[in-house]
Amino acid sequence: MTVQLTASRRLVLLFLSGAALAACDRHTGGEGGSAVSAQALQQAGLDDRLKAFYEARQWRAAWNARTAKQLEEAIDALPSHALAPEKFKQMMQAKGDAAHEAALSRTALAYGDVLAHGAIDPSKVYEIAAIDRNDVKVDPQLSQALDKGDIADWLKSLAPQDAEYQALSKAYQDYSRQAGQPQPPPIADGKPIKPGGHDPRVAQIAAALGVPADADPTRYAPSIVEAVKGFQDSQGINDDGVIGADTLVVLNAGPTDRARQLALNLEARRWLKRERPETRIDVNTAST
Repeated sequence: MTVQLTASRRLVLLFLSGAALAACDRHTGGEGGSAVSAQALQQAGLDDRLKAFYEARQWRAAWNARTAKQLEEAIDALPSHALAPEKFKQMMQAKGDAAHEAALSRTALAYGDVLAHGAIDPSKVYEIAAIDRNDVKVDPQLSQALDKGDIADWLKSLAPQDAEYQALSKAYQDYSRQAGQPQPPPIADGKPIKPGGHDPRVAQIAAALGVPADADPTRYAPSIVEAVKGFQDSQGINDDGVIGADTLVVLNAGPTDRARQLALNLEARRWLKRERPETRIDVNTAST
């Protein structure tokens, strides 16, 4: 039986066919993603890394509202790693669906690099014979997490998970908060203070260490000596109890200086392979 179509019906069928063909060339990123066509991505002026990322995905769009929000939340938490979020937030900004899709991927890859491998290449900063660097394939792992429609756990897994890294992070955040508060005046330089001696700076030193001063505030009493020795040992200083120039330098380090040192320690931790080999020795990275 031959079916005769009116002109108006032909137009409707042509419109529906065109819409179906267009839909075949559009992909969504995970569950509930907004459609971005493969052609739009291919014409978005991607850099080589993003081209390879989307080629591996057969030019399927990757992002949806949920995963974009998870990336934003991870970026907001970067200060806990002693990293500034502003650069990443700026990287996410883009106009147009395809450009925004690409910007999210570019930002997530940069985030992954920094948390998994460190923000800088240690070989360009230090003369190091060899470092057992962390080796995470950020690009395929990101793609797999995006296909699941949930990247929160993957984002959290990138930084070191050991207790020492967490302790460094907490200490960094504590000192960063203290840096904005009024600080006591620095302890003045002078002759070394030996156990049992007297010096007007002893009371200030005791306060800096959080121990009570002696009844005679100028006396370098045994309780203060023990506190100084413990402090010296924690800082890698000769723990003889003598308060010399080296000890005063560390005692006078304010929260800003301590936060800066902790930030360096956190960065160094991110360089290293997550499973600690038995031959590796960590030297006092948590000292503050």
